Amino acid sequence: MALKKNQKKLYEQVETVIKSENLLSVDVTHEHSHGRKVTRKVSIYQVNRNFHKGWKHLKFVIQIERSGNRGKKPYQEKVYYISSAVNEAQTLAQIIKGHWGIENQCHWVKDVIFQEDKSRIRNFQAATNFSTLRTLVINLFRSLGFVSITEGQRWLTEHWHKIFILSELFPLKFSR
Repeated sequence: MALKKNQKKLYEQVETVIKSENLLSVDVTHEHSHGRKVTRKVSIYQVNRNFHKGWKHLKFVIQIERSGNRGKKPYQEKVYYISSAVNEAQTLAQIIKGHWGIENQCHWVKDVIFQEDKSRIRNFQAATNFSTLRTLVINLFRSLGFVSITEGQRWLTEHWHKIFILSELFPLKFSR
């Protein structure tokens, strides 16, 4: 589970664990993609028994340090996760990276491209339905081979008549 700074007491306890406990496992990776050079260091620390009572199943604190360049701008950030799973740094690094893949390919698209966070729909069921429709559209564009949803939207604007062909390729079946 990712930890945010607005969880002040938990955040402070995690920082204390990192300063006072022994490092159990570490994984360092270097990547170069999308015009970015990134070094990612995943460090795992074991939680001692004196940790907060509400987190009795918590076993590990994970610190991820990312640094690199986005274009010509250097950046550095540190984030924390907590875990009850028993895993090595390399395994946890893959799990967390996989989560960010989902975040970048679905949630980010909904927030930025479809501006879901700015939606004025307040009815829970209506908001859920529209979110489902946005996910359907994302999946449709992905199944058509579009990595960029914006490119998919432009293509559909120019080829709107092909939506009828798509309905033949993906027929809807309703059962009662």
